[in-house]
Parts: sequence; C-alpha cells; structure tokens
Amino acid sequence: MRILRPTVLALMFLVAAASACTATPEKSNAEKLDEELVAFTNTTESSANSAYALDSGGDPGIELPDELPIAAAVTEIAGYTEIDVTTAVNNARFDSIVTCMTTQGWEFGYADLPEAGPSTEPISYFGNQIQYYLDQIDVVGADSKDNPSIQETESDQSRDSIEFDQDQFECWVQAENEFPNPLEPLWAWIAEETTDLNTRVTQDNRIAAAREVSSACFAASGYEFTTVEAAGNHFNELADQISVRFTSGVITGDAARSELLPISDQLDELGRYALACDIELAAVQEKVRAEYEEAFLSANGTRIALLAADYSELLTMYLEFLPAQTDG
Repeated sequence: MRILRPTVLALMFLVAAASACTATPEKSNAEKLDEELVAFTNTTESSANSAYALDSGGDPGIELPDELPIAAAVTEIAGYTEIDVTTAVNNARFDSIVTCMTTQGWEFGYADLPEAGPSTEPISYFGNQIQYYLDQIDVVGADSKDNPSIQETESDQSRDSIEFDQDQFECWVQAENEFPNPLEPLWAWIAEETTDLNTRVTQDNRIAAAREVSSACFAASGYEFTTVEAAGNHFNELADQISVRFTSGVITGDAARSELLPISDQLDELGRYALACDIELAAVQEKVRAEYEEAFLSANGTRIALLAADYSELLTMYLEFLPAQTDG
C-alpha cells in the first residue's frame, strides 16, 4: 500500500473527492455522509508531508521529506504549503459543522470529527488492515450487552436516526460550499495536464530497472512470497478469515486477537525488509519525477502563475487558521 506525499499525483485524490461529494438520489443520507468522510480522508492524506515515493507501479518507497518541483512551485506562489491550506480549510469547515449541528439541537463537538490535518498515526508498509480488524473486535466488545457500563444512552441511540444522518450530511455540504479550497482549481488543472507526464514517469527505463532490482531483492528474501503484493494479499486474506469467524460467533474476541497479533508482527517484519529493498527505487523515482516536473514547469510556469494570481484574496478568509508567516 502506497502512502502519498503532496505532489501532482496526489491531486488526483482531490478530483475524486469532489466527485464523491456529489449526492445521488438513490443513496441514503448515511451513505452520502460516508462518501463525504472518505473524500475528506483522501484529500487530507494526499496532503501529508511525511510520505513515500510516488509512481503508479504499486511499489512503495521510503520517506521523502522535500517537496518535488510542482508542489514547491505552488507553495511559493500560494505562500503556504498544500498541508497548511488544506488544514486551514478543514478547520474552518469544522467550525461551521459544529455550529450547524449544535444549532439544530444535537450534542456535537470537535471530537465527533476527524483530524483537520494529516494523521500523525504510524502507517504500516502494508497498510492498516490488520489494525482495522483489531479495532473491529474492540467495537463489538464495546457494544456487548454483557457490560452495562457501556450501554448506549438515549442520546447515542438518537445518533443512529435518519434525522441525525440528514442533519450531519447537510452541515458537511453547507461547510464545503461556504469554505471552498482555494488551491483546488489549480491542483485539478495540474492533475489533468500531467496525465501524460505520469505515464512517462512510470514507463521511464530508469524506474523500470530500479523496480526490477527491488523485486529481485524481495524475491531473494527467503520468504515464500515472490512479490510484495502477494505477501500483502496472503496475510490480509488470513486476517479476513479470522474476522469472519469472529463476527459469525465461531471464535471469541480474545481468540481472534491472539490470532491476529502474530499476523501483524509478521507483516511488520516483512515490511521492514521490503522497505530496505526499495531504498534505491525511491531515490530513482524522486530523481526521475523531478526531471519531468521541471520540464513541465518550464513549459507551463506562466499558466500556473495566472491561475494562482488571486490566491491572496481567496486565502484571506482562512488567515486565522493559517500559520503565521515570518520574513526571510
């Protein structure tokens, strides 16, 4: 599973987020709210600085702290990083959502919302699927009627109502309309204009050669798996089978946890080895992509500057949420 840094490929998530927020008549309000949350998560995670090398081939990389040329150019024009702007927009929206929900009579606060910025929680090389199953056990345990101290209150039950879903969905949509992301039009344009660039980066012979070296390294690891994808699929299938047995009542939560934890440990160990195999691949990916992005900026720098000309005015409404700028 790849984790994205704020470069042009991450912009595709912004486009997906915008389309996911479009309500369709046949979907329930709960489903539409879920789409809002998924879109929010994609947009926020795609803005994370602490991330990995990018390409479309499915091979993760290593942590790359510096912005690539396109992201750096947008930061220079906007005066703030993509993370700064996205977090500020989210904070403004969250203020609006909390006010909207409490005005309609609900007990609703910031604890009911996700983090405004990128998550600081560690993410495994293979993703957090195993942790998801472990969390599922905790949720089911918390809902158990054998524990009277954690019974649902009348207020909790009302949150399961159609009215609550409807109000929350409408508050999210209202906040998004009231506080648009001023960077989004530029990112969307760049995503569209760099489709061919993304293909050329992925097909570059230097990346293809580095990927072969990385794959050969992993295949020689002594594990029974020849690819990272095969390893991830195998362990996630095992975890899914355990989850099914637990949710169907075949095994207890304690038994499921005792089976899942060793799988999690194995994946962590395998992930460390795979990451070591990807060090050179990540370096090549960054070098190659930087070259293509520099060429793109040389040809499109004027267009980017024109699209960003009104940033100062658009960012005014978010100044209280943006980090203070210092001279120099």
